[in-house]
Amino acid sequence: MKSNRTIQKKFRIDRNTEKALKKILSNNKITFQYVMESLLREYIYKNINVITDTDK
Repeated sequence: MKSNRTIQKKFRIDRNTEKALKKILSNNKITFQYVMESLLREYIYKNINVITDTDK
């Protein structure tokens, strides 16, 4: 289910957190997008009842 559509969300993190995140990502050879997609997918799965609820 690939889509050409992109969703952009901006957020701020402090410098130390950014350094740590970059180091973790480079050590594990993964991208920030991969992490965010995984978090979003997990959030959707945990809240699937909201998505499938047709009573509202």
